[in-house]
Amino acid sequence: MHGLDPRLLATLEAVVRHGSFSAAARELGYSPPAVSQQIAELERRAGLRVLERRPVRVTPAGEVLLGAEQGVRSALAAASAELGAMRAGTAGRIRLGAFASAATGIVPQALARLQAAYPHVQVSLSQLEPEAGYNRIKRGDMDLALSYDYDFIPVPPPRTLRRTLVARDPVVA
Repeated sequence: MHGLDPRLLATLEAVVRHGSFSAAARELGYSPPAVSQQIAELERRAGLRVLERRPVRVTPAGEVLLGAEQGVRSALAAASAELGAMRAGTAGRIRLGAFASAATGIVPQALARLQAAYPHVQVSLSQLEPEAGYNRIKRGDMDLALSYDYDFIPVPPPRTLRRTLVARDPVVA
């Protein structure tokens, strides 16, 4: 079988839904002979008949292709919705790094709230120390790093990175 064309699958779906080549042609903006040629091309590519012509009835091979057409349509609708969410800033991917106690402590709760508010945002979490997180951000391997900064353990981030204080955790000796 040579490559199936989604446009040919859409033509098949329209013919089956309308029960006629003429009605499908009107909907699709084609002439009836063009619809007939598209169905013939689909059958050539499939190597099987996809329709009985009079009356129009779908064959088992046509049923398989209708299922594929529905899958293509669903995948395109999902992609369109995800792109819309990305344009709106409510979807995408975040690569997050966090040090061990944060990765098992505050991060899971924060991620749960993030997922509830933005279900289309995908987050991958890497457990690492601050300096490794800074380096991965500089390389472009990570988007965000949760780090610590203690006076007695100076690991300042590079000046090219922006820092935001999210919490204070007192250290008791």
